[in-house]
Amino acid sequence: MAKSPGQLSLPLLLATAPLSYVPASAAEIADNSYHVAFAHDYQQDSHTQKLHRMISTAIDTNSADEIIGFRDSQGSLDWNELVYDSGHHATLKWGRWTRGITSGTGLHSGHDISGAEGIRNSFRFIAGQVPDTALTDAATFSLLGGHTSPTAGEGGGTSITLLTRGSIDLNEGATSATVSLSLRVASGIYSFSAKDLAIDQYGFSTDQPVATSGVLCIPGCTTEITDFIAGSNGEQAGVAFSITNPALSKQINGIAAFKREL
Repeated sequence: MAKSPGQLSLPLLLATAPLSYVPASAAEIADNSYHVAFAHDYQQDSHTQKLHRMISTAIDTNSADEIIGFRDSQGSLDWNELVYDSGHHATLKWGRWTRGITSGTGLHSGHDISGAEGIRNSFRFIAGQVPDTALTDAATFSLLGGHTSPTAGEGGGTSITLLTRGSIDLNEGATSATVSLSLRVASGIYSFSAKDLAIDQYGFSTDQPVATSGVLCIPGCTTEITDFIAGSNGEQAGVAFSITNPALSKQINGIAAFKREL
């Protein structure tokens, strides 16, 4: 990866974790490691799902502290263009890659995410530090506001996105989570709730798509999500989601950031 001025040069070691997530063992999760969850608009012949989650022992950032690369078990994934919609809160970092081609040697390298649709042809990610302590208590997380615009396939222009409501609730013992989210895009408002998702090594995902409501969901919309708890004591959470609406030509993809209520 070409290094820009001030860029951190950090060693990266990632365990691949697509939606069918096989979590790393406790011994494999080192101090200061990171969860990375992402959603993408491009199509992969070898992997049709649009969501992934992995564990990283480090992340690559530029002089603006924006994430520009990481590695998976098959090699590197690098980004040499601008990072859009970037932000951070505590250990969480998020952003969107678009208008370029991913580079490197890994599973997600060599994908053209420029296109004529701009914001609707992107790679969206959120990363956060793996907690240092075990999760044992019930907890509620609310929307932090850190998110990037999801993709809506109505055609023409960009999608205006507003995350209107969201929560993550951990049960007593922190063995499962319920995730609820509502968002507005050009095609309307979408809402979903994924209940009792098993938590393993601070991560949780839907095994099957969950029913989703929306104005254009007459054929029946569904959502898949992948999530993680982050922060030294589990104070933050990150979510990547992918909504399928048969009435649209593309999925509605995005990420959201959460913070634990005191």
